[in-house]
Amino acid sequence: MRDYGKVSAQFWTGKTGRALRGDPTAQVIALYLMTSPHSNMIGAYYCPIAYIANDTGIPFEGACKGLDKLVTDGFCEYDADSDWVWVREMARFQIAESLKANDNLVIGIRKEYRQLPEGGIKSHFFERYSEAYHLSSPSGIAADKQAHLKGLGKGLGKGVSKPLRSQEQEQEQEQEQEQEQEQDLKHSSPEGDVVVSPPGDTPPTALSKAKIDPTPYQAIVALYHECLPTLPTVAKLTPLRKTQIKRAWREDLKTLPDWERYFRYIAEQNGFLVGKVPGKNGKAPFTASLEWITHDGHMTSIIEGKYEDHDHA
Repeated sequence: MRDYGKVSAQFWTGKTGRALRGDPTAQVIALYLMTSPHSNMIGAYYCPIAYIANDTGIPFEGACKGLDKLVTDGFCEYDADSDWVWVREMARFQIAESLKANDNLVIGIRKEYRQLPEGGIKSHFFERYSEAYHLSSPSGIAADKQAHLKGLGKGLGKGVSKPLRSQEQEQEQEQEQEQEQEQDLKHSSPEGDVVVSPPGDTPPTALSKAKIDPTPYQAIVALYHECLPTLPTVAKLTPLRKTQIKRAWREDLKTLPDWERYFRYIAEQNGFLVGKVPGKNGKAPFTASLEWITHDGHMTSIIEGKYEDHDHA
C-alpha cells in the first residue's frame, strides 16, 4: 500500500481540472485515482469500480458515471474486462518527465509495466512512455536488463561492450518465470482457481493475463440495436455500460440467446419502456436506455414483470 501520492496544484487550473469544474463526483474520483492506496507510481493498476465506491463513499452508479466523465475527458482509461485503470499523466507527475537509462527507477517502472494485462492500456502506456522510461517490447525482459547494464556502464565511463551471453539470458528469464509462478500459486486455491487479491495487494499474474471469460460487448450492443431500434443508440461503450453488461452477462443473461430474448421481451411486452405509453401532463413518453435496462435493480424489475402491460407514465 502506498503511503502517499503526489498531486500538483495545477490539477485545479490545468486543462483537466477546468473540464471537471461543476462535477464534484468526477473531481473526487480523479483525486482518488492519483492517491489511491491501490495505485502505483506509473498510474496503471488494478482498480475495480467497487474499490472506488467503497473508499470514497460514492454510490456505485455514481462512481461509474464519474469514471465515465474522466474517460471521456481523457484523464484516464479504464478496461472493464480486467478492472484496470490508467491515469494517463500520473507517471509524469509521480516520477519525472523522463529518466536516464541507468536510473534505478527504470527497473521498477519496467516491472510494473510487465504486469499490465495485454490490451489497450498496456499498448497505450508503451506509446506514451517508452522513450521517456526506456521501455522495450513486453517480452523484452532480458533486453531491458541489458539496456540497464549498458546505461550503468556509460554512467561509470566503462561501456559494456559485450551483450549478455545467451545462457545468462535464459537463466534470467527462467528466474522471472519462476517468480511469476510463485506469485500465481500464492493467489490460487488448491483447485487452481484464481483468487482475487484483497485491497492493497498486487493482483496475481493470472488475473493480469485476463483468465476470465470475455464479455461479448459488441454482440450484445448489436442485439440491443436490432431488437430495440426505438431506444437511444449506443455510440460508445463507456465504463458504466461495460460494467453493467459484464455483471448481467455473468449473473443473469449468460448467453447471447438469453440477451436476445430479454431485449425482445422488452420490445414486445413492455410498452412503457419503449415509449408507447403517453407521458403525463404533456411530457414526452418515457424511453429506457441501455444503461437503464442493464441496471441491476431495473433488470430484476423487468424480469419479474413489473413493467409488463402496465401504464407507469
